[in-house]
Amino acid sequence: KIRRDTNAMRLLMLEGARVVDMYHWRMMHLVQDGKTEREAKRDPQVARGELLANLFTPLAKYYVAEVSNKRIYDALQVFGGAGFVEDYDLARIYRDARIMPVYDGTSQIQVNAAIGPLLNGFTRGGWLKELLLSDLESMPSAEKGWFTELTEELEKLCELYVSYDKETREKIAVELIHTAAQTIASRQYFLAAAKIPGNLGQEFAEMAGEYLWDSLGEARLARHKVENPAMAPVAAG
Repeated sequence: KIRRDTNAMRLLMLEGARVVDMYHWRMMHLVQDGKTEREAKRDPQVARGELLANLFTPLAKYYVAEVSNKRIYDALQVFGGAGFVEDYDLARIYRDARIMPVYDGTSQIQVNAAIGPLLNGFTRGGWLKELLLSDLESMPSAEKGWFTELTEELEKLCELYVSYDKETREKIAVELIHTAAQTIASRQYFLAAAKIPGNLGQEFAEMAGEYLWDSLGEARLARHKVENPAMAPVAAG
């Protein structure tokens, strides 16, 4: 699970970096060709890139910061007392990771930043749902069904979220963002597996299926929490 989730974190971070790079690359070239910044922002590719960048940036920061701490905790349990002393790198990694949910914007700030773009992607023409369900030819039929269900769970969470008052939304927002991160990472997992040849690609595809199945289970639990918001823990700052 440590390896599986580490791959997911890397894939989400890399896709976020790619989206931001492509957005700024397009903007830069349009301005160099004589467009004003305002005119460049009206370009369809730039507008779509900005929507994705506004979602992926806080989403990746939140997910990597939170999940890395959970998996490092697991690694510490594996090493036992040896992992706590300075003889191994794990002690340093544990300290380094602990600041991530705090430094440069706490996890709750990232959730607040991502919730608007996420809702926009499922309500205004459904551009995010359309993106998630595209390019799935390489996904096996069973996994494709699970992924479609995972995307639908995310959509239901968004619908439930907008039906609540402000106080309840603040309690349950993290469930939406965590599910969104896992949904996007699941898609990237299978897209990456299709590009890796040989046994390594097969191994990667198996990990992608396991990660997807775990994510679907967590999404179902998240929906149960959102349907019963009294169960949701109060979000930390």
